[in-house]
Amino acid sequence: MKRLILALCVGAAASLCGCKTTAGVSSLSEFRGFCLTGGQHRSNACDTNAPCQSFSDAMSRDFTSLDACLTVCNEEYQRQSFGNFNCASVLAKAQRLCIQYCRTNYKE
Repeated sequence: MKRLILALCVGAAASLCGCKTTAGVSSLSEFRGFCLTGGQHRSNACDTNAPCQSFSDAMSRDFTSLDACLTVCNEEYQRQSFGNFNCASVLAKAQRLCIQYCRTNYKE
């Protein structure tokens, strides 16, 4: 019971302070920044510029719904990943960021 009360208090405090519990990609600029900075996903065999720019171009229009945006993310991933094994981790990261962008900017 004490843990439940503690969890509720922590949740209430977080909501009152305006703390954001999940990070989202809210702009194309953020998408490009996160996509281009490799971190552990960077592959020397893959130039991140082309895949990231291609995703960014596909995402740069206004979508009518969350589903339309998510469809573009998945189609772009499928289009680029066919036979492009050197960029598999970069493409997976770009798809994940694209989905975050959609979920942040388009509500169900």
